[in-house]
Amino acid sequence: MPSSTEDFLLTAQALLQQPGEAAARSAVSRAYYAAYHAALTFANSHGWPNCPYQMGVHEQLTQRFERQGQHYKALAIMLRNLRSARVKADYELAATLNPLDAHTPVQTAPRLLDKLAAAPA
Repeated sequence: MPSSTEDFLLTAQALLQQPGEAAARSAVSRAYYAAYHAALTFANSHGWPNCPYQMGVHEQLTQRFERQGQHYKALAIMLRNLRSARVKADYELAATLNPLDAHTPVQTAPRLLDKLAAAPA
């Protein structure tokens, strides 16, 4: 059975309850990917074009939201902040990631999903 954004969110929330930095890092990563996949599905379903210049797929998705007006720029900021947290969690192993630091991304991801669900069709 394929995974869903809700599966990623539930996993992030469960990981947040586990002790240790590795669980906190994984929680941040799962929260970001829940938001990323929901945002990607939303952008694709609205027919928003990819950016005409080269950049990574994660930044390209954020740019797709930024080009849709003020309401969607706020979602782009949320997505970019989640991505920054995910980069720290996944790649900056020398930096300490306190389990409390993981709470913000794990709480932000479902808010972003709620905003996508409430956005105009």
